[in-house]
Amino acid sequence: LWAACEKGAEWAARLDAVHTALETTAGGDAVVARVRALLGAAPRDFAAEPLRAWADACSLLALDVHRAYDFPAGDDAGGEGLRAGDGAGAGPLVTGELRRQSEILESLAEAAGTEGGGTGLRRVLDLSTEGRRVLRAVVSRRARSGVLPGGVSLT
Repeated sequence: LWAACEKGAEWAARLDAVHTALETTAGGDAVVARVRALLGAAPRDFAAEPLRAWADACSLLALDVHRAYDFPAGDDAGGEGLRAGDGAGAGPLVTGELRRQSEILESLAEAAGTEGGGTGLRRVLDLSTEGRRVLRAVVSRRARSGVLPGGVSLT
């Protein structure tokens, strides 16, 4: 979807492609259901206000997912509180995600109004990829150890 953010070209087509890819992804847990619902609620028009509201919901969901896998797991500060600076006691996953989200917003602001915005969008894509890589590693490590979020053990 980031590639469609440059000028909004092909936004709806790319949104459909991501939605199709996610529908074929295995997994029926609560997080996957929330991501599917959020993707289904994505605005089809490339307009600033609806996209801003949708991006805010995406940000909060990302923070919730990171909180579930963080250590200490699931602190009580919700995504809104974390973004407002109430991150005392937040673990390294949440802290890293907050940093990435801030850097993404800064990169997008710098790219706004520039022809193509390529450098800013490239940085955003790199930050998003970094976040996915970190979260995948933690999820994989947890799966190997047999402990799910919330301390539930598979053994």
